[in-house]
Amino acid sequence: MRIVVFSDSHRNFGALYTVVLLQPEASLFLFLGDGEAEFEDLQAVFPEKRMKGVRGNCDWGSTAKLFDLVTCESKQIFFTHGHTWDVKSGTEKLLASARNAGAEIALYGHTHMACTNYVDGLY
Repeated sequence: MRIVVFSDSHRNFGALYTVVLLQPEASLFLFLGDGEAEFEDLQAVFPEKRMKGVRGNCDWGSTAKLFDLVTCESKQIFFTHGHTWDVKSGTEKLLASARNAGAEIALYGHTHMACTNYVDGLY
């Protein structure tokens, strides 16, 4: 199973569209906020794709969730934009919330920096 995670598109619909086209085998697309309008447009263009998203700090007026959980191949994934967990200052709050939710994977955006870690059983 392939999961594609993207975030912080900030009005760049073309970038999101290209990602989906380049990943035709992906089973799940997770959007981590700051570009909700273009994410909604993307969902309209690809209604057959499984897509879930959350709002970011630049998604003003959004009623989308701040975080969500999804199960994929028996793995619980906690995903959020991250601003309400202060991820620019560290991931401790985020990891605690993900663990409390029973997640094995925690995903966040907001920092505009890629990061992969494994901390005490949590990716």
